[in-house]
Amino acid sequence: VEQHAEQQADDEHEAHAPTERFCSNGAMRRSITGIDHAVALVRDLDDARARFARLGFTVAPRGLHPPELGTANHTVMLEREYLELMGVLAPTAANERYRAALVRREGLAALALQTTSADAVVAEMARAGVLLDAPVDFARPVVLSDGTRTQAAFRTAHFADGAAPGFHVFCCEHRTRHVTWRPELLRHANAAVALDHV
Repeated sequence: VEQHAEQQADDEHEAHAPTERFCSNGAMRRSITGIDHAVALVRDLDDARARFARLGFTVAPRGLHPPELGTANHTVMLEREYLELMGVLAPTAANERYRAALVRREGLAALALQTTSADAVVAEMARAGVLLDAPVDFARPVVLSDGTRTQAAFRTAHFADGAAPGFHVFCCEHRTRHVTWRPELLRHANAAVALDHV
């Protein structure tokens, strides 16, 4: 009887769960297809790259974000997702949250959710009562292994601060997946192929 009462209470709690918990209803997230990448903040990008290389990861060369973001990264590419090691190069309004986080600690600071359309995510979540910022486009320069210069392009849509306590959540649409997921970056000495969990 006690177990039945506890189950009934749990069912009632789930039935009245707030719509802000966007992950609680699969119908609300058809345009979100999984985890795209996890963002780990580091104070020293060169040191972080060396540490991950010693762990057997193939680490991509440094990528520079647009000047207004004031950040740069190294990525560890896996089959479906990746880890982004991100550091702040120059203080800007756009990286204030990350600078504040780095005062306290290094480590996981943001989670990017995978989507083929940032615009579709914004529209779908708005219908569910969850508002995201308008999608924005940005790109960073990339030098391919043959010396060719190109760009990795993205379109992102961000959830409001506080949507996930402790870290930032946004959706990431890749416009140039072939530039980001390059074969030579997917081979790791430690045989890593995926993020197990975040």
